[in-house]
Amino acid sequence: MATRLQSQQLEGWLKSGKSVDDVYALLKLKQDGLAASVSRKLEMLDDYIKLFNREKSADESVVKAMATGFGGEDKLATALENARRHPLMNAKATKLQNAQFAQWLDEGYDSISVLTKVFKVEDASLAGASRLQKSIANQFKAFYERDMRVPNVVNPRRS
Repeated sequence: MATRLQSQQLEGWLKSGKSVDDVYALLKLKQDGLAASVSRKLEMLDDYIKLFNREKSADESVVKAMATGFGGEDKLATALENARRHPLMNAKATKLQNAQFAQWLDEGYDSISVLTKVFKVEDASLAGASRLQKSIANQFKAFYERDMRVPNVVNPRRS
């Protein structure tokens, strides 16, 4: 019963021309703050995005919607990192953070790009990035190296 009601709600939003950002606002995910990462409303948003993308041949994602809702990729990255520190939110926040990292990878970012493009840290003052920003950039670097299969060991040559 609930699934059918949810499907009808999603179809109704689509027929009335609601954008992904509109549905994000309707679900009041912004007010949920960090709790949004474990909210059933986030699953509903994800279902709407799948329907929206299928019907509109679009390329929306939960990460894009959340970044808009949080006021930017930097704010979302910070919120997800903070959510990962809470035991109840860790698993879902890590999954969302990995999705954000995958998006950054698709955009051609490296760890320095994360600092300069996402967190708007000046190239000349990268050392001035906050501890949290550096932590996120380092986690992205590890994600990047795993995804790009960058070896993390050096095999010395002997002559």
